[in-house]
Amino acid sequence: MARQFMILGATMVVMGFAVDGSIGLLSGRLSALLRRSRRVSRGLNIFSGTVFAGLAVRLAASPK
Repeated sequence: MARQFMILGATMVVMGFAVDGSIGLLSGRLSALLRRSRRVSRGLNIFSGTVFAGLAVRLAASPK
């Protein structure tokens, strides 16, 4: 029984490391791409501004 828990724990650690490591590597590469591209940066700024403006309108229109 204890051996099964040890195997399960080791499997969870290895799988977690593989998933989190790949996400970290991919996000690093994506951030480098976003920093280089002026067009993508502008698009993200417009998108986030639109989201914040929509949230402000929703907040202002909500009943008190």
